[in-house]
Formats: sequence, structure tokens, C-alpha cells
Amino acid sequence: MEPSRKRVLVIEDNSILAVALEETLLHLGHAIAGTAQSLDEGVRLARDADMDFAVVDVDLHGRDAFPIVDVLHERGIRFVLATGLPHDEIPAPYDKSVIVSKPYDMRELERAIISAG
Repeated sequence: MEPSRKRVLVIEDNSILAVALEETLLHLGHAIAGTAQSLDEGVRLARDADMDFAVVDVDLHGRDAFPIVDVLHERGIRFVLATGLPHDEIPAPYDKSVIVSKPYDMRELERAIISAG
């Protein structure tokens, strides 16, 4: 796999945004490692999926996605957080993460993936 090409796990509770995000990631040259729309499925995939990177929606049907982020961190998987909230509403220590705004902007997403590693 090319160094810049990543297998990306998509965690997004809005199915329309999830499809758009997947299409954007594919357009940027990445592969989709899996997709989850709930916290429980996201945690399972974060533990088990073969991935290089993840894009994690902060709010999954009213539940914080930070347990997913914790699993990714334990596995050494880099990620970006996605939110429609003001970035200053992300609690510590997660506020130190690379954050992208929703709706997704392809250029912002690409910069965030590069920045996060």
C-alpha cells in the first residue's frame, strides 16, 4: 500500500454523511476499513478492524464517541475527530486531537489526515 494511502475506519451516525465521507476518502485515494454508526459497533471495529487511521464523529446518537478514541489510542491508531459543535466544546484531553468540522470539507479533511499522521 502506498505510504499516503490509508485504510480508514469511518465512525459517523448520519448515514448520508457517512456515505459522503466514504466517497471523499476514496476520492482522496484511501480505502475504507469499515464503517460504524453506533458507539457499540464503533468500539468493536476500533478493537478489531485492520486499519491505519480513523475518522470519528464525536456525537453518536447523543452518546460521546470517546470510548472509541480510547481504544484507537491504545492500539496506536491515529485519528481525527469530527464534530458540528464548536471545537472548544470538546473536553480534555480529547481537545488536543486534530478536529474537523462537519459537514465535511474535502480539503480540510485531507489536511487533517496529513496533520494527524
